[in-house]
Amino acid sequence: MNERMYDNMPVFSGLHTFHNIPFQKDLDKVDYAVVGIPFDTTALNRCGARFAPMAIRSFASFSNGFGWNTNLDVYAEELEGTDYGEIAIKNGYTKPSLERIKNALEPIYKAGVIGIILGGGQACTLAELRAAKDVFGKVALIHFSNDRSVTENGDFIDDGNMLLNAYKEELIDPAHSIQLGVRGGYHCKKESTYLLDKGLKLLTASRMHNMSLEEICTAIKEQVGDMPCVISFEMGFLDPTNAPGVDNPKIGGFTTYDIRTILRDILLTINLKSFDIVNLTYMFDGGELSSQAADGILTDVVSALAKKKTNGGLSHE
Repeated sequence: MNERMYDNMPVFSGLHTFHNIPFQKDLDKVDYAVVGIPFDTTALNRCGARFAPMAIRSFASFSNGFGWNTNLDVYAEELEGTDYGEIAIKNGYTKPSLERIKNALEPIYKAGVIGIILGGGQACTLAELRAAKDVFGKVALIHFSNDRSVTENGDFIDDGNMLLNAYKEELIDPAHSIQLGVRGGYHCKKESTYLLDKGLKLLTASRMHNMSLEEICTAIKEQVGDMPCVISFEMGFLDPTNAPGVDNPKIGGFTTYDIRTILRDILLTINLKSFDIVNLTYMFDGGELSSQAADGILTDVVSALAKKKTNGGLSHE
């Protein structure tokens, strides 16, 4: 039995770190680092994602010690994590903020530690990919979202053109990247087919609803292969009945069961370097459904990493 002081502490008490895991400055001793990015200047619809790191930590569920689906004490001896707090961004100033995010994440990746990123808006993923590129080279991107994020906006960076900019900056390898859950909202036909000729795989919501979860997991793993991988989970991937508090809700999405099942499967085999959760606007969150969904998803991410570690598949290399 692990006797660390936070083991039996309720998640609503203490200093409001993620599931009350302690801050550890020495990255050599941890497997993952939770980092908050309170930045939503580039929001397209509902602002408020800058408060999401606080909401996820504060409104967490009460499953803060044992991963029931993995049968592991995931926040104890099986996996070591640290909550690094918030990145000091300059809300209202996009380029300086993205540079600060990149600079803060690079040391984490260089230490071989997996980033668990609490956004913030979708543009935070661009800074995350910039940091990953500097450490790992081009990465595979798994993007769960209701939007393709390829809308042209001149020189402006916003939540609607993350993928467009990531490709232009050569941060990702389209031939090993995949988008899932997209359902309408295109401004033109070009947006609906962007990067498909470069090998990027697109599973629209309508197509996914006709696939089994096993088939979806297989498609993701085959596309990504063993490349260093970043997962960006945009909360709008979920149906508004499961997550109403998101930047741009769209009907016809997915359940928390769907995404948690998918993540528990793919995370056991892919070469994950960073996972972010973005576009949660909790002030629109009826019954705290979205915050609890985010917490449950992140709990399963950590649980899957713990299981992978016990199987000998998680290292700092």
